[in-house]
Amino acid sequence: MKTNSKKRFTIVAAFALIAALTLGTLTACSGKPQGQTKNLKDQAPAGDLVYTLNADNTEYFTLSDGYSNGGPFNVTWTEKNGIYDENSLRLTITKEGETLYGGEAKSVEHFGYGDFEVSMKPSAKYGSASTFFLYTGPTDDPDGDGEGNPHDEIDIEFLGKDTTKVQFNYFVGGQGGHEYWYDLGFDASEEFHTYGFRWAEDYIVWFVDGTPVYKVRATFGTTLPSHASNIIMNYWAGTPDIWGWMGEYGTPEEGEGTLYQWVRTSATPVEYGNEDPNEEPEAPQITFTTGATEYVITSENGATTFTYTGVTNNYANAAASVEVAAKGANQMQFTFKNDGEYAANVRADVLNASGKNIEKTATMGGNAMTNAGGMRAVRY
Repeated sequence: MKTNSKKRFTIVAAFALIAALTLGTLTACSGKPQGQTKNLKDQAPAGDLVYTLNADNTEYFTLSDGYSNGGPFNVTWTEKNGIYDENSLRLTITKEGETLYGGEAKSVEHFGYGDFEVSMKPSAKYGSASTFFLYTGPTDDPDGDGEGNPHDEIDIEFLGKDTTKVQFNYFVGGQGGHEYWYDLGFDASEEFHTYGFRWAEDYIVWFVDGTPVYKVRATFGTTLPSHASNIIMNYWAGTPDIWGWMGEYGTPEEGEGTLYQWVRTSATPVEYGNEDPNEEPEAPQITFTTGATEYVITSENGATTFTYTGVTNNYANAAASVEVAAKGANQMQFTFKNDGEYAANVRADVLNASGKNIEKTATMGGNAMTNAGGMRAVRY
């Protein structure tokens, strides 16, 4: 496995566009996500990249050591509390004097969109939390430019006080508050089960033993996490201000902790280049064809303006295809204009690297539109 050489999130596969056309402007799908628990038909998580967690495979995750996250964590991380044996990784809690020490494992690589799944058995110790999640934030500086990332996170959390339930949550730009409790119907601490989520540009769906159980979609006004993140597993106790949520942790017990057998993902590890960190990111290039005239437009700060002339009233045959993936972005805003006027009846065909159409959902004025050949929008 490659080690992370640290550079800002680059979409190394096909460029994926989730956008909306409103008065001639395509914007990212947004809004307060509405949770869905019924009639979910999402396919089970998949992935060819499997990290077996045992004493023979210790290079894929680093064990956090010698620091504390601060509140609400009431532990200092120590690598001693990440214990590999022949079958699993155990994260545990110990105490020295008045200090509690927790265990945390963090992936060497960052990952973008895809499926993420773990086989784990959480601890039933009262006052503890057992987790599996994606995270990036202000202390995460993958590009080495001295500036941290926004806080994006997707969570699976078990509380030791009741391991018959699991909490799902996510953060965008440091804003959480999207908690959802799911009743498992079994005690997760008694045996291994699989838990995971599918992270896409416009939705997140969580799974238990391969079955979809909860889903949120991006709707008008709010986005979902969009920054490449580390896979993290940790086991910890909380500060007094969250005892009402998780309970007060007591004295560590011999053999307690959370067990993890493997992690699987369909996401490709993000490759960071060795460019000068002060160098401007390469702008995405879009080939826009109208009749016999071709225009190549570049982007500034994630927004691209197509200004095309020589076209009168026929926009239906205008087409756009992505030639180079955008760096540092997975969503873009397109403004279609003709001699300074907003254009209508524009079709944007979004193609992947193989030239196949990417089926996506666009919105216009808050109304959903779908088109298997890309995105077609007309003025309402």
